[in-house]
Amino acid sequence: MTTPAFVRERASPPPQRGGRWHVRAFGSEVTDLDIHFGSPPARELATSASASERLASQLLHACLRDGSGQPVADEDLDTWTLARRLQGLLQIRLIDEPAAALHLAAVCDACHAEFEFELELARCVQPQGIEHDPPPLAWTSPGGHSITVRLPCAADLQSWQAQGLRGSTHLATTLVAQVDGCSPEAGFVIPDAWAEPLAERLAEADPLTALSVAAACPDCGHQNDVAVDLVRLLLGGFALQQRQLLDDLACLARAFHWSEAQILALPAWRRARYLSRIESMDVA
Repeated sequence: MTTPAFVRERASPPPQRGGRWHVRAFGSEVTDLDIHFGSPPARELATSASASERLASQLLHACLRDGSGQPVADEDLDTWTLARRLQGLLQIRLIDEPAAALHLAAVCDACHAEFEFELELARCVQPQGIEHDPPPLAWTSPGGHSITVRLPCAADLQSWQAQGLRGSTHLATTLVAQVDGCSPEAGFVIPDAWAEPLAERLAEADPLTALSVAAACPDCGHQNDVAVDLVRLLLGGFALQQRQLLDDLACLARAFHWSEAQILALPAWRRARYLSRIESMDVA
């Protein structure tokens, strides 16, 4: 498998266990079984952006606790930037498996050969983690105006969908906090000439939300830019994990008549040992 240039260039900080937020692994509490990913689950969920963010909110609410043991309030999660929410999903995925990786497939742009490559998730963890949102961006417009722009949050996605907003110009306008030190006036819309460079600036500040990975084709050596939707891939992984967990629960409950809560209270390695014993007895 080819290791992307993006992976080789980034640092590898471990998942955060301290700080303000405590992260637990998905699948360690009964309430995780209540999250409905759809049927059948897939490795990459084919859901809309709003549906993906709804699932992300449920996972973050379930698996994050503050210093007093309380979950993140839904209204607070809506104001977290998409970048911060993605970091939360990464922490949940990595907490029990720091070396977890995505195995991705692509087609070479040059020779059209199919190939696979690996993306180590720890390489995607940002220094600020989930402790705080990235700060607003300072940007200079093509006309020389000083612009302050914030990164989008889940509430923005909900607002865009509710208002039917489309096109980079209208979407970017909603993110402009200040123009030359002043709040935009009512009805302000950025000029069309600002839309593309502003989108590029946002992508630079938040490279993981619209991630493009450089992956070399093993056949011809061509460097391909492969788009990777980390949120959907992570959600698809959690969906498969839940599906496997439900199968394991059914097997253990049938054999030992334990409840879901009793089974999930067992460490994963003990559940695996019991499942192995059941399998060996079935074979015998």
